[in-house]
Amino acid sequence: MSLSKYSIPTEYKGITFRSRLEAQWANWFDDHDIKWEYEPEGYKLPWKNSTIKYLPDFFLPEMNSFFEVKGVMEEFDKEKLFALARAVRNERKDGLDRVFIGGLEVGKDLALVHADEKSKGFGYLGLAKCENCQRYFFINPVSSGICLYCGHPNEEKAKEVMEEAFHTSDYFESLNGVTRKPEEKSSSFSLRCKDHFRILLKFPELRDRTLEQLGRILSNEKHLSNEESLLFTILRDKDPSQLELGLQEAVAKGHLTDRAASALLKEVQDLLTTSIDLESAERVLNTTEKYEKSRQIENEMSEIDRLLPQAKEESERRSLLVKRIQLRRKLDAFLSRK
Repeated sequence: MSLSKYSIPTEYKGITFRSRLEAQWANWFDDHDIKWEYEPEGYKLPWKNSTIKYLPDFFLPEMNSFFEVKGVMEEFDKEKLFALARAVRNERKDGLDRVFIGGLEVGKDLALVHADEKSKGFGYLGLAKCENCQRYFFINPVSSGICLYCGHPNEEKAKEVMEEAFHTSDYFESLNGVTRKPEEKSSSFSLRCKDHFRILLKFPELRDRTLEQLGRILSNEKHLSNEESLLFTILRDKDPSQLELGLQEAVAKGHLTDRAASALLKEVQDLLTTSIDLESAERVLNTTEKYEKSRQIENEMSEIDRLLPQAKEESERRSLLVKRIQLRRKLDAFLSRK
């Protein structure tokens, strides 16, 4: 038996969306004060020698733009998007592309649909807050940083947001059939969390607190190296003065090569050449605790955002919204502390 996925109709704000993903995007629009209309009307688009009917998912009236939610797309779906983008561009005659796409990762998978008489494809898309009207709008290389609300240029903001969009998502590239090559690994070894390892090596009085923090940080790392894991284990189980002995034991057990052990020892020696006083060390630990706490609250808020589109009863939705407001206030109060 072969398994195939299907969309689950989901209600949000009294509207039944064709899929849970569409409802989640609607909720994301609300979080960023982006006005939306769901499937307001269909269109007949030029299609080869005839016409084709098309019903866009969202119309964003204040941006005068369309937004399509697409999980997986076939070539036929892409061609229909190009037909919509071309028709919109020809009708508006302002030189701007006004058809956007959102993918499976809500708020992250964003792309611009470009199509005119000469070319077609998918481009970068990011979200920016206008420096003038302070509202969120979609930003792309074609329109530069022009706010779709008030027309402010936002030139510096354009560079910043597009750089971030390029490095945090390859959604637009995948739509164009491009697979980004993985970054080549450097032959030299470099530790992350250098400040914590430095504190661990220099301040015995902060050992327990530093080990606790460092253990949490490293356990959350997706690509933790063998060297980092071993260094943490050695410093947890032995005195820093026994580090070289610990590395020798790791080599003898086959956990490290001689070359890797030498590189790790050099990295540690470099850490010790950089001075850090007790006050600065405590500041690093305090800042980390503040960051971890804020991330915990933000994760709780994200979980509420995930549950909101699934809430069937108004009382359930209201309860989630109240909890989210409380968490937001808690986060603001926490971040305002010195």
